[in-house]
Amino acid sequence: MGFGYLVFPAVVGFLFLAVSRGTRFGLMRLSGYQVVFISALVGTFFLILARILVLVLHDWCLALQWVWQVFAPFEYSGTIGLSAAAALTAALLWNGVTDKHISARRAARRGGNQILWLLRDSLAKNRMVEITLRSKKSYVGYTQDTGITTHRADPDITLIPMASGYRHHETRELVLTTSYGPKIAGFLASQPNESAWSYKNFQVAFPFSEIVSARFFDPTVFALFQSVPDDSNDESSPNEEEDGD
Repeated sequence: MGFGYLVFPAVVGFLFLAVSRGTRFGLMRLSGYQVVFISALVGTFFLILARILVLVLHDWCLALQWVWQVFAPFEYSGTIGLSAAAALTAALLWNGVTDKHISARRAARRGGNQILWLLRDSLAKNRMVEITLRSKKSYVGYTQDTGITTHRADPDITLIPMASGYRHHETRELVLTTSYGPKIAGFLASQPNESAWSYKNFQVAFPFSEIVSARFFDPTVFALFQSVPDDSNDESSPNEEEDGD
């Protein structure tokens, strides 16, 4: 096999890692050397498994061996083909017992990206989030895509806005200036039943690198804190230390 001893394990391993939900999201955030090493390690396992099966079945399926040699007349072709089939089958079976959103959230948490984990969690649970950008522009809405399935270093984030505003330049307090939710709902309700319009027609997109902060958003909780007076200048603040005698 020559150089194939190095190439085929990586190819077979990458096939499993790229198809399996449990690994493909994390794989997209690894460096090139990490991908090659992990792929070769996983691929070696499937090659060993396939080689054992080929040796066990060597004397049982002579007709199948003859047909395969006609189709792929090169050394170790049966082992390579069987290992690739085993990797693909194992990945598809694993996908059948795992959830796409849960796998993506786990990949974000393992990668230490808490903003990405929060966005994935909001998408899975259909919860509203508030996102503040570098421009101090803020959006409140429902996450549609976090870009974790792309290979880009700076993926685009999309969400359907329910409201927008900005962060005050001094207090950093969230100030909502525009409410989209009722207007979008009213517009969609006025369209014909077979209209192509939907909430997704109003989604906004921006690079992940533009996000400064993200949090779950609940209108009731937001209104509650908005009604609390600012006591930051109160002399009896619990964080203020008393002077000694």
